[in-house]
Amino acid sequence: MADKVEKYAETPQIGRTHKQHATPVTFGFSLAWHLDRVGDCVEQVENRADRLIGKYSGPVGTHAGLATIVDDPKEIERLVLAELDLIPGRISTQITRPEPLARLLYEVILLLTTLTNLAEDMRNLSATEVGEVSEPFLANQVGSAGMPHKDSNPISFENTYGEWINVFPRVITVILTMISDHQRDLRNSMPMRTFAEIFAYVYVALVTMARAMETLKVNEERCKSNFAIKGDIILAEQVKIMLMEAGHPRAYKVAQNLAKEASQNGKTLYATLVGKRSLRPYLDQATPRQLEILQDPLQYIGTAVADALAVASYWRRYCGA
Repeated sequence: MADKVEKYAETPQIGRTHKQHATPVTFGFSLAWHLDRVGDCVEQVENRADRLIGKYSGPVGTHAGLATIVDDPKEIERLVLAELDLIPGRISTQITRPEPLARLLYEVILLLTTLTNLAEDMRNLSATEVGEVSEPFLANQVGSAGMPHKDSNPISFENTYGEWINVFPRVITVILTMISDHQRDLRNSMPMRTFAEIFAYVYVALVTMARAMETLKVNEERCKSNFAIKGDIILAEQVKIMLMEAGHPRAYKVAQNLAKEASQNGKTLYATLVGKRSLRPYLDQATPRQLEILQDPLQYIGTAVADALAVASYWRRYCGA
């Protein structure tokens, strides 16, 4: 993902909020948002895995049996657990505190959730009407069993969503198994045997998404054409900011009306703005940079490129790459 972020850090893309065109971003910036979320989850999973506890303290946790044959049963417990990369709890019964494992499982499920959000965004961008990304379509591949004209279904992204549907309800099972009577009962034994499946399903999703993102095809021309659908109307925010800075008392409403008028009359937002004699005193206070941006929406990306590259660099260092 860091490779893709760096490659497309400057590729213009329309931002989308509520599935509507918002203000500009770049494709790399969009991916960097997901990379940062996935990376943070990986970091949390590793942290929680390093904090798993175990026990070797007898049937109710008192080390009674060991204490009859060794002078330091706690040291024996520590040595045994070290072989399993576990640390002893400060106290245990027949079971360890369930919270460390529950927290690990929760972070693993959160990791899958972030992957699924990435998958859903890529799936939406692969729609025919959008066409900004696609999975590769091999010569011997069947796109659709019933419709020969279809190719490149977003199968990896849809499968990942399916993995998430299968896994995320299991967090409830994890929580339910944290209640135990006194030193232990057997009610939780059977459901806890399924915990390993959570790791298996998430591993499959990780492999699937890693392959999908590595081979992802990005249609930069479609990114640009989609970007241009609304023209410079997407700069209404910049007009609002410019008018506010110049002291206009109704900057938001004026910018909103200008955008509507430009859209209805088939004119640019900039031409509509310049044509308003009443707004010239405010326009005269605009900086050269503001006027430059108003004539070129592609420049209205703020820190998107720098932010994307910074995120990619951070996670490269984390991975030692």
